[in-house]
Amino acid sequence: MTEQRRYTDHIERTSDHDLLIKLHTKIDSICSNLTANTKAVKDLADKIDIRCDHRNEVCAKSAERKLDSPTFWKLVVILTVIIGSLSSAVGINLVTSTENKTLITQHVKNVEGR
Repeated sequence: MTEQRRYTDHIERTSDHDLLIKLHTKIDSICSNLTANTKAVKDLADKIDIRCDHRNEVCAKSAERKLDSPTFWKLVVILTVIIGSLSSAVGINLVTSTENKTLITQHVKNVEGR
């Protein structure tokens, strides 16, 4: 009694040799697709690794540039002193210019009054 092959892939009356050739062709194309996909994924992973390395370098550089707390407060105190001294100088100049304006107006009145 001969065994009947099942009806698969709409190939009913073909020899085992023909089926093996078609199967080999399909497996070969699947393997070549897998190889191409694996290469593409590996290339993408390499690009992502390069980007991650660059991002890590940027983050490390920015972390090195951060000020520690005592240095930050020293800078705040220095800036406060500078702003305070500038505002004092502006205030003194304003008072002096107001006094000078008053003296000039009085002098002009005295000169006109003669």
